[in-house]
Amino acid sequence: MKTIIFIRTAPYNYKLPGKSLYQSLDEIGQQIANPSILKPAPKIREKIELIVKKYKPNRVFCSTFNRSQETACLFSKKITITSQLDEINFSMRDFSEPEDLSADKFDKKIINRIRHQFSIALIDNKLQEKQKDITKRLADFKKNIDDLGMSETVLCCSHGFIMKLFQNFFLSVRKLNDFKRLVIMYNWKKPPFAFLSGFVILGDKNSFHVSNFS
Repeated sequence: MKTIIFIRTAPYNYKLPGKSLYQSLDEIGQQIANPSILKPAPKIREKIELIVKKYKPNRVFCSTFNRSQETACLFSKKITITSQLDEINFSMRDFSEPEDLSADKFDKKIINRIRHQFSIALIDNKLQEKQKDITKRLADFKKNIDDLGMSETVLCCSHGFIMKLFQNFFLSVRKLNDFKRLVIMYNWKKPPFAFLSGFVILGDKNSFHVSNFS
């Protein structure tokens, strides 16, 4: 049986040195800034060891970003880098204004509201990366996964927004003809995944089960 684990990156600082929180999120979203993960605390290393012990991945894929590659290297010395796992490319200006984060603090209520605005912009195709390009990435990575052997256990280090679309994609039996459905399957007023949390797919392309883990 094939096992595919999607896991969000290890923790990193949202706020960049010398930048406001809004500027930081904008530069990270536009992929201008490429922050690294924080030095893994003992609890982080313990969680990684537990994931490795439970799933025993024999392949590790990651996005092209520092935080994803550095997370992947915590699991394996041999990693495969693919842009198919990159976060969705967006600008904060696509769905918000600097005044929305005028306090310059990570206020959960405000961030939840902004995240919901992101989901609306995603449905309305107003982000920097367009729906056709996002769906192509989903389909291309699905093909790569389908082509792997049935005995493979694959760990995919990726990012919150794109990971949630991947999960919804698999939960909807890999149907890409209704992009809006892929988005509204989730309540975007909540964080999609915590750091080093994600979901697991067990089975093959014809029969599979999707479940969360934290």
